[in-house]
Amino acid sequence: MPSEITRKLAAERRQLAQLVRDTEHELRTNPDYQSYFAGYTPASVAAFIEAYAQRKARYVLHGPVQAQWRERHAAELHTEAYQRLWDIQQKKLFDLQCRWRAKEIDLPGVNIYQQFGEWEGHPERCEFLPPIEPDEVELYRAYLLSPECLDAADHYSDWRPDNWQNYADAHLTAEPDYDPDDFYADDEASQNNFHPGYLPWYRYHDRHHGTDMLALPDLRGARQKHYATLYLKAAHARQAAEKAAALGGAPVADTLPAVIAAIVADPAAPVPDPAAGHDRRTMWGHCDWDELFDEIAEAFDPTPRLRQLKQAMDAGLHHRDTDNDEVSNAFDVLMEAEELVPLEAGADDWRAALVTAATDLRKRWLAEALTTVYEQYRQRLALGLRPTPPAEHEGMSREDYEKHVLNVQREWVLGGRALCGEPQDFNY
Repeated sequence: MPSEITRKLAAERRQLAQLVRDTEHELRTNPDYQSYFAGYTPASVAAFIEAYAQRKARYVLHGPVQAQWRERHAAELHTEAYQRLWDIQQKKLFDLQCRWRAKEIDLPGVNIYQQFGEWEGHPERCEFLPPIEPDEVELYRAYLLSPECLDAADHYSDWRPDNWQNYADAHLTAEPDYDPDDFYADDEASQNNFHPGYLPWYRYHDRHHGTDMLALPDLRGARQKHYATLYLKAAHARQAAEKAAALGGAPVADTLPAVIAAIVADPAAPVPDPAAGHDRRTMWGHCDWDELFDEIAEAFDPTPRLRQLKQAMDAGLHHRDTDNDEVSNAFDVLMEAEELVPLEAGADDWRAALVTAATDLRKRWLAEALTTVYEQYRQRLALGLRPTPPAEHEGMSREDYEKHVLNVQREWVLGGRALCGEPQDFNY
């Protein structure tokens, strides 16, 4: 039986042939064309009619698909350019966070740094951010077109960052280690982040303005983490004391106060572990499954042939999934260019030159689209309308984030302050 693809191809050929016949009939019989053809030889007219009919049929049949693709391509560039417009606001927001942490400024209603994380996904909600100015757009365009912009290739190896307000990520100088015993990991660096360290756009912006936001001290953040750690360690100590009491140990009232006093005196002091004596390690705790496979294979199945096959397959997958896929993606981008795109002269690797050319071309497209979306942004402001959000809202609603994240964090801070005998407020 013919496959679905075969049937579709056959139907397309029949449709194309019918369009050709209809066009040829129109050209041969419609009197409007006869005066035009009168000055040419019959043989050349017959050849022209056949060629014209074939070309028109292809345009009519395949043209709409290509037109839709181009419209979709332009819409995707427009969408990304508008999202990038908000990179400017993300930098302003990060600067506000750094200055707030350093106690350079107070922001009404802001008392924990997780509030900046909420604005990360919804920067249009932050009332402390002034509108985007033309000179800011020009600076971002200059960054976008510079070699420092590393996320414009539209390839999975160049994904856009999503950690705009992660203060710990910004200070990374190496890949972070995972600490399962960290009681308060909310301000820890992201795991497996594609943009560790200070984001290139932030660095470019600071250099242009002669600032160094990372040099500001983290006074508020350190105190918040201190109080939250005390609160969580105390809760952990209570669990341990209750478990010990249930197993016949001393009553909680006899042991817990001294343990909590020790925690307050030295937050780094060890806390009794209610799971002591039990194996806490799980297979799911492994971040690197390739490393785990090697460990098990070497210990229990050290077959030379298995090792050779694994190496061959890993090498092949890496080559296909990374190099070839990136080159193929670059080729698709260059195929849409309406002008000649030169490759780097004297490049050692044509693949790298192809990717570079496609990336530079896409940067120019985005820079042009950025101008258009900024004008639309200004028009909304001129009409008294709020800017359109940079992306469709995902994750928790604002109310759920307030309830399940911000209020919980505030409870930890106030609880830690209570343990220290300090006022139940956020003046720290």
